[in-house]
Amino acid sequence: VTPVSDQLNGDYCWAFSTIAVLESCIAKATGLQYDFSENNLINLNKKYSSYGLNVTGQAGNAINALGYLLSWLGPVNENDDAYEVDSKISPVLNSLMHVQNVLFLDMKYDDSDRNSIKEAIMRYGAVGTSIYWMQLYPLQNSSSYYHFSDEPALANHAITLVGWDDNYSKDNFGLTPPGDGAWICKKS
Repeated sequence: VTPVSDQLNGDYCWAFSTIAVLESCIAKATGLQYDFSENNLINLNKKYSSYGLNVTGQAGNAINALGYLLSWLGPVNENDDAYEVDSKISPVLNSLMHVQNVLFLDMKYDDSDRNSIKEAIMRYGAVGTSIYWMQLYPLQNSSSYYHFSDEPALANHAITLVGWDDNYSKDNFGLTPPGDGAWICKKS
């Protein structure tokens, strides 16, 4: 996977996750590492862009991000439009490649779904997903963990799944899940 990018105090996880998935998938398929611009994706989705939504804030989601990629507005190099959390306008640049296929996994979160996610990570390099995020536990020794709950909640954060550890002890979680195992996430 490519290095973790920092969204600072921006609420642009949707853009960072989408770009992280694309970078990982390209690295897996070609062996080449890219550092694409989240800023270009974010700003071309804003009100001030001819292509964007009628919003000025930080709203967005993976579907908006895919619209940017599938319309071939991007991806572009990070060096050509570096991330600035309060930036509003980005140039329309020539995309470095043309995204033509996107795979969606229909999830119900049972054993077969977990295996589908694992297969997609092995085959493509990463999987983007949304979660409900609450800062329940303080970070401990620069490692963090979060327990999945079956309680219904609205997703409020996007992350990138880059691996898993089926032997990660359930006892490492603050709220003990029913069994061992954990996803390895790249989070902006």
